Amino acid sequence: MPEEKSQYEKILKRQARRLANLTECKLNQAQRTIAIDFYGYKSLKDLKLSLENGLATPDTTKLLEFDKSSECLISLQRSWERINTAFDEVDYLTSFDRFEVIACILNVQPEEFKSLINSE
Repeated sequence: MPEEKSQYEKILKRQARRLANLTECKLNQAQRTIAIDFYGYKSLKDLKLSLENGLATPDTTKLLEFDKSSECLISLQRSWERINTAFDEVDYLTSFDRFEVIACILNVQPEEFKSLINSE
């Protein structure tokens, strides 16, 4: 499990860096946004502990490992409303296209992401 934990933490850091670069927010702010608003945890620490202890939800791990498979798209679909509702409350995200923000976090080109979402 430590190897998997390490891999997930690296993915989380990359996701936060991409979000910070897109929005020009601080890295720690992006990390909190991803943990709380994207994955639905109370804090980044809670998310990391869940990953470390193997207690993360299947949807969380599918989104961390996002690879455009139908399983990952289903996990995204299940999380879509929660993510959008949470992102509505994040001030620094209001001026950004929601598809672009989520595509950035998942490391997919925005146009490709829109076509993936629309094909579901």
